[in-house]
Amino acid sequence: MLTLAARWSCRRPWLVIAAWTALFLIALVGAARIGDVLTGSLGRPDPTSDSAQVARIADVVPGRSGQQLLVVIENTDSDAFREDQDTYVQRLGARLDAVPGVSSVVDAADALRGEPGFADPGGLRILSVSLSSSDSEEAMDMVEPVRAATSEIDRPAGTRVDVTGGPAVNHDIVATGEQDTRRAELLALPLTAVALVLAFGAFGAVLVPLLVGALSVVVALGALYFLHDTTGLFLNVFSQTIASMMGLAVGIDYSLIMVTRFRENLGARRDPALAAHGTVLTAGRTVVYSGLTVAISMAALLVPDSLLLRSLGITGILTVGTAVLLSVTLVPAILTLAGERINAPQWLSRPMLRRVDARVRFWERFARRVMRRPVLGALCLGVLLTVLALPMLAMQVGTPGAEVLPERAESRQGAESLQRAGMAGATSPLDVAVDTGREGGFYDPQAVIAVDELTREILQIDGVGAVVGPTTGPESIQTADYAAVYSTGEAARYSELGALANQTVATGGRHVVLVVFPDALPTTESTRALTEAIRAKAADLGGGPLSSVLVGGQAQEALELFDDAWSGFPVAIGVTLVASFLLLAAALRSLLLPLKAVLLNLTSVLASFGILVMVFQWGWLGEFFAPTTFGATTQLDFLVPILLFAVVFGLSMDYELFLMTRIQEFHHGGANTEDATARALGRTAPLITWAAAIMISVFAAFVLVPTPYMKQLGLPLAVSIAIDATLVRMVLVPAFMKLAGEWNWWMPSWLTRALPRLPDEHGGTEMPLGATPPIPPNGRHVDAGAP
Repeated sequence: MLTLAARWSCRRPWLVIAAWTALFLIALVGAARIGDVLTGSLGRPDPTSDSAQVARIADVVPGRSGQQLLVVIENTDSDAFREDQDTYVQRLGARLDAVPGVSSVVDAADALRGEPGFADPGGLRILSVSLSSSDSEEAMDMVEPVRAATSEIDRPAGTRVDVTGGPAVNHDIVATGEQDTRRAELLALPLTAVALVLAFGAFGAVLVPLLVGALSVVVALGALYFLHDTTGLFLNVFSQTIASMMGLAVGIDYSLIMVTRFRENLGARRDPALAAHGTVLTAGRTVVYSGLTVAISMAALLVPDSLLLRSLGITGILTVGTAVLLSVTLVPAILTLAGERINAPQWLSRPMLRRVDARVRFWERFARRVMRRPVLGALCLGVLLTVLALPMLAMQVGTPGAEVLPERAESRQGAESLQRAGMAGATSPLDVAVDTGREGGFYDPQAVIAVDELTREILQIDGVGAVVGPTTGPESIQTADYAAVYSTGEAARYSELGALANQTVATGGRHVVLVVFPDALPTTESTRALTEAIRAKAADLGGGPLSSVLVGGQAQEALELFDDAWSGFPVAIGVTLVASFLLLAAALRSLLLPLKAVLLNLTSVLASFGILVMVFQWGWLGEFFAPTTFGATTQLDFLVPILLFAVVFGLSMDYELFLMTRIQEFHHGGANTEDATARALGRTAPLITWAAAIMISVFAAFVLVPTPYMKQLGLPLAVSIAIDATLVRMVLVPAFMKLAGEWNWWMPSWLTRALPRLPDEHGGTEMPLGATPPIPPNGRHVDAGAP
């Protein structure tokens, strides 16, 4: 395949460039529309799950037929509303009620005021806007019309209005994620350009990696859009972030490898076409296998039964695959046409090229120093990496909420207003669906009494702030009064009870839906504890007139989707480790080297987890990295460690492959393990260092944007890549190679025969990965050695 790619790219460069140009223009259409198909939700619940069943029951409750938004109106001047503000709230409620897609509007603050778990909201009003649709995507589409309606009525002085709630948070996660991803891309390009100029010393050589990085992002996003359009592929907003991060990072890195090899070939006075051809057969082969190792890490996310993880896995595979294809086809085509112009300007590039040998000698001497005291080096770094990794034991993860948004996001500001008023739980209620077993069953006096008893028991649970149900009217009404009123059909005559019944009793009277509000901003574990406590209370009451009790609502749905994804994470880890071990065993023909690679890569991953906890959970580096979060929540977005593992492990394996294939090459050439390691490190260390610097530049750009989850991804990625490319590759690898000696190359004969040999660039299977390609039939030798 590489021979074919080399032949086409070098013989017909303009055709290859034209084909990629056409593909880019097509992909640009989809990439420009990717924001229209992204979602902030965690997936689609299983139709048989508790939350899905409760949602179907809630759909037939007349007063709350769909999802809900909260419109928070705050008096910023005092703790009490003025008369003109009260009038404004009434006018706003009437305007919202007229918005197409809104089924009802009620004053939720009035309903919750005085409940035992909530403070008096004082200068705060909450309009609960029930939507006609229960679909999360359609609910997100309603956020902008509702916000537009709030701005149509003149606000009295000192009045602040914010739209929040689950659909609004998801809407803002998508909107801010799209904006800040583009901002990070614009920051990353100049940062990487500076790193490339320092690496190449030539402006001409800089343009190719930047072009490939940008094309990788656009083509991957375009492919995702068209996949969604044709197959309905679920796409979380993280997909855009991962495509941008990985597209820029690996696209620039892989083309860096290609350009570096091409410049070496040109230095041997070969014509551009032949130099580019040799580049594909050597550096291109390393790029392909490096891309394969990253793709393995991302493909492992396809294994768990989670729409969310599968969409992220597909995103990673598409992005890396695009970068590899661009590197082995478009890059050599451009290099063939560029020729010596790739080194322009000569006054800048020549001095840097002359210093190449000095850099090689420096790193070779460094490796020999490490191998003189391998135990000391391994122990010192082992202790350091262990200290960095230990905080991961305190990691707490959960589902994302308004706290993952930048402070400018309206839904976050509304949630903060609720938190200040002691009503943070209003954004994340649980729905408790009670089944009486038959149509009209609730109107039986015994059923009303049982529902009221369950309501009172739930109110006694720690963490419950308020419950809204058919029997939560004025305190003056006793349980027997509720039973009498509902059993005789007189509830409609009492305005308060009629409104409660309309919001909580399903059409037909078989089901009742109690709305349970937590007394604080919930975490995943507090939601789990509350759900289990409600189920326990229902079980304690026994059967009687209530045949079943189910817990659902947005918070419970998020908990179920979290469990599906997080429980599959260990499986994804196992698949990644095994697949990577087998690939490296086949490539390196060794058992010890793949085992060492897997363990060292895990140290980089665990260090990234420790950094994540120290900075974003413990807040050690202040507000720049961990902006103030309301509610004092300490849980991290559970997607961040999953993505950190997949990306860090895959990229670390990249560097491992760069170094180990060159060690293997020298060892097969007759050098002993120590000499092969020193010479290989001398040749690859500059490349690995600059490749890491470029990746760090990309990830640092995501640290500089306001969105917290992008900071949580960017900072650990940047630090872990720096650790892996320096401490791990430059110290731990040579120390290990020295200690293991010739045992590094041991493999049982039966396993040697069982494992397939990876094909060489001419379609054979005998040449070790990274070895010098043979002289072609025309008798002209192509440059040797993968980077």
